[in-house]
Amino acid sequence: MTRQDKLDRMVPIVSGMACLVSAYTTQQGLATATSDLLVSGGVALAGGAFLFVFSLFLMWRFPYADRNRQLGYGAVALVVLALAFGFSTQWSVIAMGGKDALAIHMQRVLDQADDLALAQLRQASVEANLAPQLASLSQQYEDLASRETRGAFSGLRGEGSVVATLRNMSQMFGNLSRTVKGVDTEKRALYDRYKELTAEARKVAAETEAADVSESDKIRRNNLAFSRILGEINEVVTRMNEATSAAYVRVVNQNLGSLTTTARAGDTIEQKQALERLEGLKDAAVKVVGQISGSRAAEEERTFQTFTMIPAARAIWVYRWDVFYAWAGGIAIDLIPTIFVILLTLGRSRAEEEREREAHAAAQPVPMPRSVARGGTWPGPAAP
Repeated sequence: MTRQDKLDRMVPIVSGMACLVSAYTTQQGLATATSDLLVSGGVALAGGAFLFVFSLFLMWRFPYADRNRQLGYGAVALVVLALAFGFSTQWSVIAMGGKDALAIHMQRVLDQADDLALAQLRQASVEANLAPQLASLSQQYEDLASRETRGAFSGLRGEGSVVATLRNMSQMFGNLSRTVKGVDTEKRALYDRYKELTAEARKVAAETEAADVSESDKIRRNNLAFSRILGEINEVVTRMNEATSAAYVRVVNQNLGSLTTTARAGDTIEQKQALERLEGLKDAAVKVVGQISGSRAAEEERTFQTFTMIPAARAIWVYRWDVFYAWAGGIAIDLIPTIFVILLTLGRSRAEEEREREAHAAAQPVPMPRSVARGGTWPGPAAP
């Protein structure tokens, strides 16, 4: 058996093995999208058989066809490879690297959610610092109201518009302080809930990463579970983002004068003059609260972000460089028969030269053996 004969036998065998592996990985990849074995198995078996028959046809015809026919075969081969990429290669990549791509997506989504939640927690800590400062302002205005009952500002003892205004300001800052504390408590409770959800989500991600390629049902269940958890995480993060007291404090602070001033028609001149002097004190309080509550620009910079789960078919594209090994394996398996066709075409001239050399050698006349004289056959005396 010549080397060419061995090659002619081995190439179809190896191509058949590649098509068989491709059919298996295609079925495993399809199983992550559908639980119907007839669909996944039927598509994989039909696709693998088609690729094997088509590759055999090209091996027998392409290397020995003329230039025009080779161009036609090549065009058909390109169309077939494009179709094979859709019904075979991509699903093979999902089988070999789909669960890893999904696990990577889960981890990165959770990392992004952690960054956003921590940013919200830091913002809550900044806003929580408003509470003691607002409580301090409340106490200061309560002290001023107590002094005014003894005539400290208007010179008149007892209750009046000035005392009422000062106490209104005290109560306003006290209410703001309690509001800030309540928002901080709510936000920290939401963050605790967020940590519970992310712990559950990371457990699902770890199970997905540890799952075997044949556990398609488990992978689908994990995807659904992770999607459900992401929905709850989105809700919690959105509530954390909306649970802010800084904006409320700024609005109240800007309208502090109209909310607290209680001038009356029967006020004395001294009381009216005292209320006018309090305007400067209120302006100073507004300025202080505005500085400690931050600017409106910081509020407008808050962004809403929604986290979503993606299917394995998209994950292998989004994280293609992270699962490059799967792409290399899936493409290589489906290209093996085509590579053999190219090698057979390139080796055609060498094979023809060898066959011509063998044919030329077979056509040469076989030289007749020359007779050799033996002793006693030549005329004359025999050798002693």
